[in-house]
Amino acid sequence: MSDEIVTDECIDTFHELLLNCKWQYIIFRFSDDRKSIIVEEKGSPGISYDTFLTKLRKPKPEMTPETTPEPVECRYAVFDIDFIAKAELTHLLFIGWIPEEAPEEEKTLYATNLEILERSLVGIQICVVCHHFNELSYANILQKIQGNKFVGAIASK
Repeated sequence: MSDEIVTDECIDTFHELLLNCKWQYIIFRFSDDRKSIIVEEKGSPGISYDTFLTKLRKPKPEMTPETTPEPVECRYAVFDIDFIAKAELTHLLFIGWIPEEAPEEEKTLYATNLEILERSLVGIQICVVCHHFNELSYANILQKIQGNKFVGAIASK
């Protein structure tokens, strides 16, 4: 696949986040025909990381915690977070959410196109790929960031 799978809406919405701080997060998904990546949801500034995770993991209506502890849909997302170290810096976190429970075909689609979307979103500082919900926790994301030369605590805007 080529960069053409990333829609103009994805790029424009990302620029609104990057340049105008219009969004706290963006969640992306493949279109129903699987031919392009589209914006699924945008979150206004001030939304916490925990609220974002709830949106990212939102289960299908027929799912319940008792029957399906994790959703089976893959997604990409960008979240604008602050790193507090020697100075407060804002960074953009790109997440490839590819849960183990997702169908093989969907996992392959998202995994093989992750780099295309990430490369199209110029300005991303940190990229993580997560397969289990616990990998998305604040603590685990901080650990991944520290491995990427950023040290400190994360504070959501």
